[in-house]
This record gives sequence, structure tokens and C-alpha cells, in this order.
Amino acid sequence: MQISPYRLASKYLKLLQADFKSSLKHDIDTRCWRLAIYPLIEAFRAALRNSDLSSSSGSQSLSESDEDQKGETRHYFTEFIGFAQEFYENLKATLQKLEAKHATPNGGLSRSTPPPRWHRCIGIMGDLARYRWLHKLEDDA
Repeated sequence: MQISPYRLASKYLKLLQADFKSSLKHDIDTRCWRLAIYPLIEAFRAALRNSDLSSSSGSQSLSESDEDQKGETRHYFTEFIGFAQEFYENLKATLQKLEAKHATPNGGLSRSTPPPRWHRCIGIMGDLARYRWLHKLEDDA
């Protein structure tokens, strides 16, 4: 049985909230991107690339059903990008709260303090915005 990327991302977030220290140890936030979000983004991008290639390879334009399929793919891609953006906004807020809760008594100002985990969300949200722009995806909101 295959789990949907939506459910998988939700499960990663719940796991992170349930056991923050273990989640950090096992890099759950990065696994979420690699296993739940990014593969579906790449599948959408490949589908759009293939439809663009098929329309540019011949002198004819896409058939009406091909255009409908491309439009449907763009719609679902837009929907998924919106979900992913909202998910990473929630993940960032969750990480900020958990990191503040689990900070060391001296404020976490040790010599070997790594950057906060929530910073990773900023880069991912930038990637999601770039995909939205690159593929000219409409914001349904």
C-alpha cells in the first residue's frame, strides 16, 4: 500500500512534535522533503516537460484532450505547491517553538551550536516559490 505525500508529510510533522530530539537525530525534516514532497514535484515537472516536448516536436498543436490533461496537471501541481508551502510554513513555526522549548539553559550559546533547523524551511519555501514562478502556476487563493 502506498501512502500519499500529504499523509506522509503530516506523519513526519506529528513524529517531529512527538519526539523532537529523536527527529533531529534522524533528520526527519530533511527526509520529509526527500521522500514526501520533492518526488511528487519532480513527477509534476516531468509531466509538464513531456507535454511541452510533445507539442514542440510536431508542427501541430496539442489536441484538445492533451490540452485538458496539461491544464489538469498544472491545476494539481498548483494545488500541491500550495499544500507544500503551507506545510513548510507550519513546519517552520513548529521547529521554532520546539527549538525554543528545548534550548539549553545558557540560551544555546555554546561554541558548537548548529544553526536552527527552521532555517532549512526558508530555503525550501524559496524553492517552492521558484517552482511556482518557473512553471507559471496560478495562485488559486
